[in-house]
Amino acid sequence: MPQPKVPFWATFLLIVLSLIPGLILAVLSMFAIKFFIQHFLHTPDMLLALTIMQTVLGMLWWGWTEIPLFFREAIHKMLQRRRKGEDD
Repeated sequence: MPQPKVPFWATFLLIVLSLIPGLILAVLSMFAIKFFIQHFLHTPDMLLALTIMQTVLGMLWWGWTEIPLFFREAIHKMLQRRRKGEDD
């Protein structure tokens, strides 16, 4: 059985929703790395706080990599419900 055709708006929405958080996380990561290097060179006693901040940023990156699959599944389920409604 062939897969249902995905409308253009759904594909566009999926791309936008996966790119915007990634761009925000990339910018935040660059600032965090810059902040980490500057503060580590001047005050090494802040290492624990900076490590915690980097860990939180790492968890956000991991969450972002999981998001696109969720949106694909949600769009697929939405299209299946719509198709069932048209067949009735």
